[in-house]
Amino acid sequence: MFNILKDKDETYKNEYAQTIFAKGDLLRAQGKYNEAFENYYRGRLFALKNLDTCQLMSFTNRLGLIRYTQKDFLKAVTYFKQALKEGTFCGTSNDRPGFAREDVGTAKNKLAFMYLETGSVEKAGRLIDQLEADMKKREGRNEELVRAYRSLYRLKSLYLEKKGDLINAYRYLRKYNVIEDSLAISDSKAASVDMDAVFKQSEQEHRLQLMRRDNSMKTFYLIAVTVISIMVASILAIV
Repeated sequence: MFNILKDKDETYKNEYAQTIFAKGDLLRAQGKYNEAFENYYRGRLFALKNLDTCQLMSFTNRLGLIRYTQKDFLKAVTYFKQALKEGTFCGTSNDRPGFAREDVGTAKNKLAFMYLETGSVEKAGRLIDQLEADMKKREGRNEELVRAYRSLYRLKSLYLEKKGDLINAYRYLRKYNVIEDSLAISDSKAASVDMDAVFKQSEQEHRLQLMRRDNSMKTFYLIAVTVISIMVASILAIV
């Protein structure tokens, strides 16, 4: 995809940006954080010149995630703050394919966690309130929202612990653990289903191979019998 769009970045701006974004995600998943950062940075420069702030925010948020993973929290905070600033101009257009619509939530979540880690408890509390208000506005109940609540409950538990409200901190910790256990079971079942599909596919391929081998053996034996029959007939004719 990247090679196809090479030198066509002016014509296919969205597709080109999505390709850079996807490549960065792949590098990040592989643990190649420096390469991923360079990729996202290049993508952000392209988005800055050619795309809207919503897509720009997605790249900025990823830069923050890389620095967060590398425990460079000061730089991570800077990128997350910038991403949130860009996200205020984004609105609902962040639902477009290729760019994560949870980028704003991710930035707020990571920023709140870092505030708690560095003692900025009140700043963390304000972000947690924003996260909770944002999630209450969302309709339906899908897995993405459940995972978002898991992160929120973990944050609230840590926040309340810092505030000295241990009873409510424990209450939210229990809520977090319930969702964590539920998601673990769900992920385990999904993995089991996937493995079952793999085993079934392997079994089918094995059967096909056996059938092919069986047909080949039948053909071999048929040819062998035919050749032997001809040889026998030839010998009998001579006698």
